[in-house]
Amino acid sequence: MADIFLSYANEDREVARAVAGLLESAGCTVWWDRRIPAGRTWRSMIEEALRDMRCMVVLWSSHSVDSDWVKEEAEEARALGRLVPVLIEPVKPPVGFRSIQAADLTDWDGSTDSLGARQLIADLELLMAKSGPPKFTTIEDSHPKNQPIPGPRAEAASAGDRAENNDQNRRPATSPPVHERASLATKSGRQPAVGWKTAAAGVLIIVTGLASFLWIGKQDTTTSEPEVAAVKPAPAPRPALVRLDLSGDRQEVATKETANVTLKGQYTDGTQKIISEGVQWLSSETRVATIDDQGRVTARLAGETKITARYGDLVSSAWTLAVRPEKPVLPVTVPTENPVAKAPVTTKPVSLTVSAVKREVRIQERLPLRVKAKYSDGKEKGLSSGVEWRTSDASVAVVDPRGELVALRPGKILVVARWGEIESLGFDIVVRESPVKPPPEPKAPTPVAEPPQVLPPKPAAQIINAGAYVNRAKGYRVQGNYAAALAELEKARAINPSSQEVLDEIEATRRACNAEKRLGREDLAC
Repeated sequence: MADIFLSYANEDREVARAVAGLLESAGCTVWWDRRIPAGRTWRSMIEEALRDMRCMVVLWSSHSVDSDWVKEEAEEARALGRLVPVLIEPVKPPVGFRSIQAADLTDWDGSTDSLGARQLIADLELLMAKSGPPKFTTIEDSHPKNQPIPGPRAEAASAGDRAENNDQNRRPATSPPVHERASLATKSGRQPAVGWKTAAAGVLIIVTGLASFLWIGKQDTTTSEPEVAAVKPAPAPRPALVRLDLSGDRQEVATKETANVTLKGQYTDGTQKIISEGVQWLSSETRVATIDDQGRVTARLAGETKITARYGDLVSSAWTLAVRPEKPVLPVTVPTENPVAKAPVTTKPVSLTVSAVKREVRIQERLPLRVKAKYSDGKEKGLSSGVEWRTSDASVAVVDPRGELVALRPGKILVVARWGEIESLGFDIVVRESPVKPPPEPKAPTPVAEPPQVLPPKPAAQIINAGAYVNRAKGYRVQGNYAAALAELEKARAINPSSQEVLDEIEATRRACNAEKRLGREDLAC
């Protein structure tokens, strides 16, 4: 399978394609195209890729942080210690992954020479170096197990053995008889010479093998110190700096507070080292916080700033610091040993004021009065019940319990309101005569054929009875009982139909009744 498992959301497929090309250009094999071959299931493909990977690169974006598949794959890699997170958008990784430093490709233009791309490649090389190289077939694997590789002595001995065996194979097993040797010599004059040369070659090979064996043994026992020094391995190359990481003692401070930032360098051999000299510090928002040459951040205003560090050609990823407003110092009061419980403050009225829409009325006119109370806390409120009214002259005007003044005859009075123990100042009201109606025009004289019938004058008792009805009607009207008042006035008109006083009283009663009805008493029959 591939060296790198690339985890991403489907919405980020084009960015994943570019990242996969970057990693493959660095010589890595990447598993990223999530097409399912025929006969395979999606889960089996994922499990096989996770099992065989050397590390995982997860692309964090606004889509992947909400993907359950991506988070599950990243969790598996984090448990194995093989997770390399990469930010392709300025988002916060999911909970559980924020403490892992992520490579920054948010501003990546797709080139392999950008700083973020080079740092990502270096981080992957470091992580895969820790996880071990891939399994290749070596020369040692071609040898059978438990079979040592032959050394020089064994090679020499085997060469001598092979020569001796070859010589023995060439020589006959037993020497022929003398007559046979003579016959052989007769058949071929060169045959004895060939046998002698073969024997000499075998002896020479045996001597050479023994000499080699003795020389190698001597070299093993008499190797000098200069020769040993000559075979010492060359010194390892100096580890190179591949990454810068920032960390701080606090992520949030108040204004005027300070925080310390530490810069750590990651090297190719897997070591880490704190870098304190030759560092260029930068704050993205100097009005929020500034940082000095020692990595000390001083908060100035509420907000956020990103701290970065440059060392040589490398720039660290941003470290965010939040500055909150300074809390105001509240005075601390020490309670006494025996605190006295304060009674709740109650407000009460201190003065009353009477008011009305006007200060002048006509006879039989009704005028609503209002009373307002001023309390001890300075607030004012109108009173609608529990008020007692009185006038300076009850024959001129009276006030009913509802606060309506009824004018009886011309004059000037003072109206006073009382509520509890508090009494208002007098409110002056002038009662004037009702406008005089013009007398009716005289009728044209008509010829009288007969002398008019002289009606006898009404007895005085009837006039007195009509006046009693009128007085009772006035009392009922003051009380607001207009139906009873009109009934009494009808009785008075029946006794004295031509009485102007009765007619005026009927008209005034009906006006008062209609005014009361407009104020809300819709049940009145006027």
